Amino acid sequence: KPKCDVVFQALFAENKHNITQSLISDILGEKVEIIDIKTDSTITRKYPSDKGGRLDLRTKFKDGTICQIEMQMSDDKDIVKRILYYWSKTYSKQLKIGEKYKDLKKTIGIVITNYEVDELKGIENLDSKWQIICDKNDKRLLTEDLELRIIEIPKARRIIEKEKYNRIAQWLLFLDNPNTERVEEIMKVNEEVKKAND
Repeated sequence: KPKCDVVFQALFAENKHNITQSLISDILGEKVEIIDIKTDSTITRKYPSDKGGRLDLRTKFKDGTICQIEMQMSDDKDIVKRILYYWSKTYSKQLKIGEKYKDLKKTIGIVITNYEVDELKGIENLDSKWQIICDKNDKRLLTEDLELRIIEIPKARRIIEKEKYNRIAQWLLFLDNPNTERVEEIMKVNEEVKKAND
């Protein structure tokens, strides 16, 4: 199944910009242009005692934005901290000695889970965007640089019943199991999912 790490990486790997662009564009709700894709990007450790990690996909957009995607199969009850940790490592890795903080580019962390996340109970949307905002009157956004998306496959199964043209739900049902009648129907209306299946 495409949701398995090895298959997920192979499916959205280098030289597959169109499929990967379509998936990310649908998740973010805006057209993106990818100029680079890396699979199995290791979260490097500066010291032997530092915690490492591996991202399934790391992409770079034409405008310099970095977007990391992680497929998480098992619920270790740490996904929120994990996505923040991976995001912070990716964001901070951009600068070399002598470079300016203003040169840091927006970094987006996307995690697709095979389970429902406890912290998101009661939120049925698949396209929730998490950022830093002020808790006072105007709810001002502190920065565009941090953006997190947590997308749950079980919710997609429910949402597709009410919103059969929800493109995020279509992608997640394909990732969950491409060999279903539902996905066959999706492929008739979603050309990019059909390309991914082919």
